[in-house]
Amino acid sequence: NIDQVTVTLNLLGFLPWQRFVKVVHFHKASVNLPLTEDPQRFLSIRDADVRIGFEPNCVKILDAYFLAEKIHFLVRGEVFNPHLLGTLPTADGKRKIHLQRLALLLEELGKVQYLKKPPKADIVFAADLANKQPLQALNIVLHAEEFQYQSLSVGKLLLEANYAQEGLAIRQLLVEDQTGTLTASGTADLTASRGRITLQSFLNPTPYLREFAPHWQKTRQLKNLRMEKPPQIGINTDFSWRDGQLRGSGNGSAVVRSFFYKDVFFPLLELKLEAKGDLLKVQHLTLQDAQGKLVAFGSANLATSQGHFTLSSSANPFAILKTLLPNYKAPHLKGLYIDSPPQINVEGDVSWKNKKFYYSGAGTASLLSFSYNQQFFPKLDLKFSAKDSIINVERLHLQDTKGDLAASGTVNLLTSKSKFTLQSSVNIFPLLRKFVSAPKLKPLSDLQSATPPKLNLDGNLSWKGKKLEYQVSGSVALESFYHKKQYFPRLEFKFATETGAKAVHNLSINLRTPSGSVKGDLDFAPDKIEINASSTANPKEFLDFFDPSLRAFFKTSEIVEPPYISVHLSGCDLASLMGHGEIKLGRMAVRGAWIDSGYTNFEINAQALTCQNFSVRRGKGQGTGTVIYDFRQKHVYLRDIDSTMIPVDVLQWIDPQIAKVIAVYRFHAPPRVRVQGVVSLVHPSYNSLSIHIDSPEGLDYNLIKKTLRFGATTANVHIDGAWVKVRIANAELFRGSVAIIANVSLDPKTPTFGVGVTLSRVDFARLTKLYFNYDNSKGFVSGHYQFHAYLGKETDMIGSGRCTIEGGTVLSVPFLGPISLIMNQILPGSGNSPAKTATADFQVRNRKILTENLEISGKGFVLQGRGDIAFLTGKMDMLMRINVRGLPGLLFFPMSRLFEYESKGTIMKPEWRVKSPF
Repeated sequence: NIDQVTVTLNLLGFLPWQRFVKVVHFHKASVNLPLTEDPQRFLSIRDADVRIGFEPNCVKILDAYFLAEKIHFLVRGEVFNPHLLGTLPTADGKRKIHLQRLALLLEELGKVQYLKKPPKADIVFAADLANKQPLQALNIVLHAEEFQYQSLSVGKLLLEANYAQEGLAIRQLLVEDQTGTLTASGTADLTASRGRITLQSFLNPTPYLREFAPHWQKTRQLKNLRMEKPPQIGINTDFSWRDGQLRGSGNGSAVVRSFFYKDVFFPLLELKLEAKGDLLKVQHLTLQDAQGKLVAFGSANLATSQGHFTLSSSANPFAILKTLLPNYKAPHLKGLYIDSPPQINVEGDVSWKNKKFYYSGAGTASLLSFSYNQQFFPKLDLKFSAKDSIINVERLHLQDTKGDLAASGTVNLLTSKSKFTLQSSVNIFPLLRKFVSAPKLKPLSDLQSATPPKLNLDGNLSWKGKKLEYQVSGSVALESFYHKKQYFPRLEFKFATETGAKAVHNLSINLRTPSGSVKGDLDFAPDKIEINASSTANPKEFLDFFDPSLRAFFKTSEIVEPPYISVHLSGCDLASLMGHGEIKLGRMAVRGAWIDSGYTNFEINAQALTCQNFSVRRGKGQGTGTVIYDFRQKHVYLRDIDSTMIPVDVLQWIDPQIAKVIAVYRFHAPPRVRVQGVVSLVHPSYNSLSIHIDSPEGLDYNLIKKTLRFGATTANVHIDGAWVKVRIANAELFRGSVAIIANVSLDPKTPTFGVGVTLSRVDFARLTKLYFNYDNSKGFVSGHYQFHAYLGKETDMIGSGRCTIEGGTVLSVPFLGPISLIMNQILPGSGNSPAKTATADFQVRNRKILTENLEISGKGFVLQGRGDIAFLTGKMDMLMRINVRGLPGLLFFPMSRLFEYESKGTIMKPEWRVKSPF
């Protein structure tokens, strides 16, 4: 669309060498130039005012003013040899590419918003269609102010450039924004793919990189960068680009002050680079943080993938690693707190090929005053070197408040092998809790030590994939430590172990305790286990390591002289261990039962511990025999036990419940006891034990709160499950004999017992003197009595029996003493006359002795009685009838009821009185 055209003619245009039209002037013209096949994509030119001059062999654009994409253009130029325009090759493919690029450029220009006035572009060009490179831009000047592109806000843009012979020369590029300015100049030879650039920047490049290089990986990392001041950047370099690679030769520098990266503050970053071909030199690198600085320099050959560097740092390395390695993670460093950064010095050669990195060099590191996992360390020193994939740790020295750790070793990265040596007196327990899982450290959880352990280790490691193999030998010593509340002066062990702890060789243990020591030599292999150990320590010092049943046993013991124990075991595995040993016991007691000494040889296998031909002594008494402990069933087998010690003392060691039953029999001298059978530590229902007791000196036994003194006694005791069955066939008692059968239940749910007693011609006078303090009894008593009761409640017994008194008098029965006086009044002298027999059947219940047929027969009389006596209080309720035999009996028979007497008194004060017949 053209509003007006003005044409200036040449009056001499009819001549052959003249042009008829001299100047054509277009006023207010507009045109849409299609760029692609899409009709919506075109270049729109508006408000054009163009003057075109025609001269021989030349067309001049005298001036062309127009508005395109919000930019005011002024274009001037000359086109020589315009007649050759039709002869030029079309190059449609190349033309299509240029138009597509122009379309993309226009699309991006459409995103620009000019806040004040449109920019201006002044272009001067020249073209000679007779040349291969016909177009030249002699001068390009672009000037824009206060515009916004996407997220960028630019205050000023000035570009001065020219383009000729496929060469672009930027004489000046000036960019200003609110952060600073950037100036640049340079050239680019598009044919040779090379150029040169000089740049000085005082603005923040981060927004520009985010906008124009959003997919560059380093650009993504800039989101963590916050700068208080724009960096100073200088570049002066020649560059080239071929095969998609950009290379340069020149130098550059950058200075960044007061910036944050991931919330870490850095006061200064200085960098100077020099590049020449494939060689890149870092002339100087300085990075300061709040605590120190890092200084480095070096070079890298990009063609050979090799380099060299030197680095010295007093800055916080963790902050720098987070800066240089965005994905840097070090979970094991969590819990590390440093007062001052480490001093690091490293130099060496590096190479990288096929995504593998190689380093050869040396370095040192020193760290003062730091804490790790709440443990304080005053100092850490490290010196190392590396060559040909072998890292040599020449010295590692760690110091804490208690001691030192020194280590050295080598690591071969090619063979995946290493060896090391370590000596330590530092407190390793906090470090172990950091790197070892809690279940594996449970055995150490109750360990407390005032001094750290001393370690000496030597080892070889190898790894392939995730499989770790090792061979380690060394020693560990720990002094003055507690396990829970138990104190131990020293623990020392030496060892050698192989992969997976499946083999431990030459393991030597020496544990000193307050009372003695425990020593052991152990050898563990996949197909063989051998153990040699000895102990002179008090077993009670190891209560925390025993199972509950064994712990309960030793808690009831008193050990004055610690035992000596030695053992030798061997086998293919733990389940097949077999061996032998010996035990020497000193003075000790279990549940109050003391011994002076003991000795046994024993044999042990996976099923049982056998103590054969043991000997235990107390005073003049001795016990011998064989004891077998079944590990699986937790049964104790007693074989051929022969003892001359007090039975209750022997049984206190075996089973306190059984001992409690036997304790009521108090022997005058230690009897001979023989034992056979089994005792269960799990449940008494499995008990089966036979005990034979032979006591020539006799024993004491309490019955109804009185002590009966037995003479020579022989007894058999059988434990069957929860029952103790006592059989005393014959025992001397008060010039007579007694037999006892007793069954006692050990079951706490049914604590009952039953007893059967048979008396044969026991001195009745001594019996009544004991129980009633009565001095007038005579004769001998025989009979039997069976009863049962609850343990501890013997006075509530229930029973029955029959007794017979021979060779006595009426006075023999204590509560019948006053009856004698009455009989003397009826039949003079009968009260003191001998009684042929006295018999009675009786029952015991409700704490009373009851009878219905007490009968005493004498010369000329019969006493018949019935009633009850409370055996605890002595209170009685008795009725007695005196029957006279012969002629007096016939005379008195009509008045026989007048001879009935009753007593409501006590055994010691009967107070007999005539019972009224009415």
